[in-house]
Amino acid sequence: MSNWKMSRKTVKPLGDALYVRARLCLLGWPSVARWANHHDYAVGTVREVLRRWSHKTCEPLGGVSRDIMRDIRKTLENDITPEMTKKA
Repeated sequence: MSNWKMSRKTVKPLGDALYVRARLCLLGWPSVARWANHHDYAVGTVREVLRRWSHKTCEPLGGVSRDIMRDIRKTLENDITPEMTKKA
């Protein structure tokens, strides 16, 4: 096993992309696109990151992917709704 795999941070998987979308909807986010726009991420990038990383136990290596997963985790773990994060 190569060293870079051994040094990656282990995280709890969120579930597959469909499960993450459902959780966001239950929190009041009408879509992944709305969540992405609100957090200033490209919609396609968020969808791809969810598809690739939401079910894995290791943290993404790429900075943007890592940031997206961190923000989604924060949203889901803290039950953050759109009303709680209204931008001025």
